[in-house]
This record gives sequence, structure tokens and C-alpha cells, in this order.
Amino acid sequence: MTVQNVGVRLAIRKEGAWVRAYLASEGTMDGARELGAILVTIADQDENIWTRWKLLMMDAVSAIIGRVFDQVPEWTERPAPEHERSGRA
Repeated sequence: MTVQNVGVRLAIRKEGAWVRAYLASEGTMDGARELGAILVTIADQDENIWTRWKLLMMDAVSAIIGRVFDQVPEWTERPAPEHERSGRA
């Protein structure tokens, strides 16, 4: 998911038993910062849990952007760059 006009994105990736969320630059994971993680087994239990976790990660990124860039982000959901694709995330 990309935030318009600030050059950062929320990258959500399945890594083994975990789904992890990162604050990353557009187009690269170099220098990405992990924001949170959830066990795949928990996320898969209930679609509502998965949705709430993703919204929590979006809220975290929104708070960071609000402090750093002094703006409210507009979210655009896009597929991960081809070189980063591997699973559910």
C-alpha cells in the first residue's frame, strides 16, 4: 500500500510463520523498518482479525507521516513490486 506524495509505503510480507509489516521506500525494501508482525495462524483464523491488524499498521504509518510530513496520508493499495512477491501478503 502506497501513501501518495511522500515516497513511502506500507509493505506487508508473509515470512515463514509470520506476516510482517514494514515502512519502506517506494520500490525497494532497502532500509525498511519493521512496524509489527502477526502469526499467520492467527491472521488466518478470522478475516476480521486480519483486517483489523492491517488497519492498525496503516494507522501506525499514518501517525508517522503526520508527524514527519505534517499531512494526512491518502492510501492507494497496489500489488507489491514483482521482485518482492512471494506469498499471501
